[in-house]
Amino acid sequence: MKKSILSLVVLCLIQFVNAQDRKVKNIVDSTSVILEYNRNGGVKVDLFDEDMWTNKLHHLLKLNVCEYYDLKDYDTDLKRKVFKESSEGANLLKSMRMLRQKVMNSKGYYLFNFKDNWGWYKGYDLQKKQFVLTYIIRDSEYSTIPGYIALPEALIKMNPQIRQFKEERKDAMLVDIRFPLLNEKVALNMEDNIENLVLVVEFKIQDSKVRNQAVKFLNLPVYSIMGLATKLYIVDKNTHEIYFSM
Repeated sequence: MKKSILSLVVLCLIQFVNAQDRKVKNIVDSTSVILEYNRNGGVKVDLFDEDMWTNKLHHLLKLNVCEYYDLKDYDTDLKRKVFKESSEGANLLKSMRMLRQKVMNSKGYYLFNFKDNWGWYKGYDLQKKQFVLTYIIRDSEYSTIPGYIALPEALIKMNPQIRQFKEERKDAMLVDIRFPLLNEKVALNMEDNIENLVLVVEFKIQDSKVRNQAVKFLNLPVYSIMGLATKLYIVDKNTHEIYFSM
């Protein structure tokens, strides 16, 4: 599978190692589910070395057989129901159940490269002792649920010390995430390497949410993968140094 430069740099191992008194981390192997955001292409999913978009992962999680396998001839609810109950549909559904269970048992990783925040503020708030990442999410990329951090095409419940502030904009939402960080020396190093930083959220996939977004005379689906964060890192993609972890 072809991976982006970011994936090649950041995705490899799951353990911490100490090198010259600093922690470094590469992440993830082929048994993980990886969601990687790119501001030009949206969120791409690496599902055990198979490339897909979040809509296909959504259909897998919801066991939507016809949508997952892109069976366009079954274009009504009744046709899809009849196919799902056929022997062919039952066999495909069985395969989907096994794959879905594998997904639910695996670690998920969400990657957000700081340079993909569309030029909004990213840096240290000296007064509040917090490192800030601000980004814009287009209407076609987000849903909201109380208690969950909104990321492009994902909703992840994180440690309550991670603060999020949202501001509605025309056709978008401005999001401000704040990470508690008392060490100003570390914060300065982060600012000096700001374009190389990657937010890495390790999470357990829980479910998927879809909502309809009105676009002129159409209602277009907006998919968000839901999960519960188990670890969170801010990593330098070049040196693999961990600047922040929680």
